[in-house]
Order: sequence, then C-alpha cells, then structure tokens
Amino acid sequence: MMLKVRMTAGIVVAIFLLSVLAGYGAGDDLNTIHISPQQKTVVPGEVFTININITAYTPVSSAACDISFDPAILQALNITNGGMFEVWLGELEGVTYIDNVNGTINYIFAFSGTGHTGEGVFAQITFQAIAPGTSEIIISNPIIHGQSPPDIAVVNGQVDVTGSHLSYSPTFHNFGDMSEGQTDSTTFDIWNSGTGTLTYSLSESCDWVLVIPTSGTSTGEHDTITVNIDTTGLSPGLHICTISITSNGGSGT
Repeated sequence: MMLKVRMTAGIVVAIFLLSVLAGYGAGDDLNTIHISPQQKTVVPGEVFTININITAYTPVSSAACDISFDPAILQALNITNGGMFEVWLGELEGVTYIDNVNGTINYIFAFSGTGHTGEGVFAQITFQAIAPGTSEIIISNPIIHGQSPPDIAVVNGQVDVTGSHLSYSPTFHNFGDMSEGQTDSTTFDIWNSGTGTLTYSLSESCDWVLVIPTSGTSTGEHDTITVNIDTTGLSPGLHICTISITSNGGSGT
C-alpha cells in the first residue's frame, strides 16, 4: 500500500502602481500618453485594470504604442478599446498581441475620422498579479497623431507588489509502501516570505490524516507543521490526501 500527501497553496499579493514621468514637465503643453491611475493598490491576487490615457492639447485623431511589463510579476489578461477613438484595431485577429512569456503587448492602435482634445482613454488593460516584486509598465514606440517623442510626453508606470506572501516547503511527501494499521508522520514548514503578518489555517481532506497545528501566524519565521497518518481501515491501493492552506497571503488546494 502506498500513501502520499500532497500540499499546495496559491499566493496573494498586493500592487502599488506608481507613475514615472519621462520627457514631460508641467506646463509644456505637449500631447501626453500616460498610465492612469498613476497610483493604484489592489487586493492580493486581484484582477485589476489600468488605462492608457491621452491628454491632447491639440486635436488628435490617432494613437499607437506598445506596452512592456515583467511577466514574472504580472500577467496581462485582456486589452480593450478605451473609447477615445472610433476605430479599434485590436478587434482584428492578430493585430494587438499579448505575450505573457516575454511581457509585451504589441500593436495597440486606434483612430478616428475627427480630432479630439482634452483627456481620454486610449486603451484599457486588465492585469493579474502573480508574484511579489517590482515591475515597470513601460510605454514604448508611442505615436500620437503622427508625432513621437520628443514632440509628445510619455508617463510610464511602476508596479510594486507587496504584502504577506505564503511560502511552504516541501510541497509533496510520499510515505511509500505501508501496511494497514501502521502510523507515520512527516513535517513541512510554512513562513511569510513577504511583508507584514501572514495568518494561515490548514485543513485535510481525509480522516486518516491529522495536521498539527491547524493555524498560525508568521512575520518571517518558519513554522513547523506535523502531518500524522494512520492507515487503520484503509483498503489496499494508492491513497492521496490534499492538505489545504488558506491565508491572507495565498490559498489553494
């Protein structure tokens, strides 16, 4: 009889979006392409959106750019027309391309038959945070109404992923071949690899497994979790038990 225990969990992170101004000073009155809102904090693991905005001091009827980001920290889920321009080429297959391996969104392009002034939303990007760290959101190859830097201004973004982060090791244990009526135990560690205080709880999905303790907190120290098993009453064959970890820094099964 082989017994296995599998332990998995997700992560939860927070995001802080900070604009970085490049090539623009207040009062320059340059047409500007920028990330909005300039500061944004989201719940760890939350799906969120940011806008690529254009502030037009002179009438503009078209815009284009590419976006880059760190794919180890963020994943782009979708990009849609912001509504400032009438024709959105992202609706054409193969034009606007999201590459979550290299962290790029290429060929973002829209235009109208008439010019617009003031501030408008050029495009809206839906992201999801997947890991802690820092990622810039960089606007590259920007063009507004046929103009590019230094004739237009660009505001890039920076994403700081902070907050408690659930870490644990090992993620799997194989007890090997056992006979009915035997007992055994193993341990694994849980800790907070982020900031603040991680609060967690554990539960098992089968009655032949006992986890001690079933809850705890960590500010960075490693907590040892003991997993006891008892094969009494188990039939011959492979038995797998999932231990669930739920926390304010990640959860999963």
